Amino acid sequence: MTAALNAARRADKVLVTLDTRTGDVSEALYRSVGFEQAGVIPDFAFDPDGQARHATTYMYRYL
Repeated sequence: MTAALNAARRADKVLVTLDTRTGDVSEALYRSVGFEQAGVIPDFAFDPDGQARHATTYMYRYL
């Protein structure tokens, strides 16, 4: 994640956005490096097998 944020800085970016499955372990990782929650969309993404849908959390971080 640090390398990706550094690459964004080198490309003169000032804001990074991402989304992740709500409640996933990656959500805690993103928060730990400074991302903030922008919002949640319910039933946004399917599992790879297509059997269940999950909410997605959109996040952002200023550089």
